[in-house]
Amino acid sequence: MRTLIGLILLGLILSSCGGKVLQETENAVLKDNKSTFPSSIQVPNSILNTTDGYAIIAADGNVLVKDLLYASKLDVGLQLLNKEGEMYYYDYEGKGQSEMQSFFGLCGTVPHYSLKIEENEDAFIVQEIETFYTELEEQAYKPINTIWKASVDSISFLNKQQTFNFTSNFGIFSTFSPDPRTIVSYKNGKVRFSESQNWYDDFWMDREVLYFREGEAIGIYGLTEALFKSIAAFENNLARVELMNGKKGCIDKEGTLYLFK
Repeated sequence: MRTLIGLILLGLILSSCGGKVLQETENAVLKDNKSTFPSSIQVPNSILNTTDGYAIIAADGNVLVKDLLYASKLDVGLQLLNKEGEMYYYDYEGKGQSEMQSFFGLCGTVPHYSLKIEENEDAFIVQEIETFYTELEEQAYKPINTIWKASVDSISFLNKQQTFNFTSNFGIFSTFSPDPRTIVSYKNGKVRFSESQNWYDDFWMDREVLYFREGEAIGIYGLTEALFKSIAAFENNLARVELMNGKKGCIDKEGTLYLFK
């Protein structure tokens, strides 16, 4: 019984605090009730998702920026997007930045792989070799996949070539990067990826992001449907997009679409 009462009281306190935070805008750095970005903000700070959009809250409870379309924490600061499509950043010293590059650390001492496609009269043979840890005299290609010619016209790797090199760092920065061993099958002018039953009109890969096209619309494989007229490269957690109907917005790395006003 005491536990239940305690939980109820805790819920009331949190609800009260949340209401206070949203109401205390008189000290916030705001203009015309919009998410105008100040040149600096207090740190540390928190991100609050409200019915009116994301807000940045200072440690003292004041609202620093509100009515945002999107907000997220990066390893080096905050990435913010207002409803008009303006993207802005704050470093963890609280200074505003028009752009920001997250820091990524990579280890170079990881396995390196090479793939190649060979063929005989009946099939395409996918072969692989590991070249970093394996002693030179022991290196040898080994078959890892066989694609029968009766089922496809031809095959390639994600770079549209018959050879492909990658390391174990491939795809380390996003959950939707494709498997580097993906095989692309071609048949009757269409393409299909390993483990997929869907056929597409075209594809390409850029910065370890796999794009595909259906008719005039494009999408990101493993992340979105083919909904877009254009998709820009990701800027940290967001990529600018234009829908087929001309509406513009951003998608995040979860595939969520944020449309501008």
